Amino acid sequence: MLTFPAPGASETLGKVILPRAVTLPADFAGAVGNVDTSPAAGFAIDVTRNGFSVGTITIDSAGAFAFATAGGAPVLLSAGDVVRFVAPSVADTSIAGISMTIRGSLV
Repeated sequence: MLTFPAPGASETLGKVILPRAVTLPADFAGAVGNVDTSPAAGFAIDVTRNGFSVGTITIDSAGAFAFATAGGAPVLLSAGDVVRFVAPSVADTSIAGISMTIRGSLV
C-alpha cells in the first residue's frame, strides 16, 4: 500500500505545462476525482492558469468532489500556459491521496 503525505498550506499539488491549446468545459464537466483519506472539512483546491485563478475543486468530508470554473464559463488555455493545483491556505493534516482527471478539448 502506498501512503501519501497530507499537503501543506498553499502547497502546489500538481503542475501542468500545456503543449497545445485546450478548452476545458464549464465547471470542468466530465472531471472526476478520488481521495484515499477524506479531509476533516471542505478542502478547496485552487486551479490557476499562469498564476490567476480559473476554478476550484472542492473535496468534502465524505470524499465527494465538486468542480467549478470561474463564472461557470469554459476555460481557454494556450500552448505554454502553466496550470497549477494549489492546496488551501490552511493545512488539513487528515487528507491524503488526492487524484483527479480533468477533461478538455484540443483547439
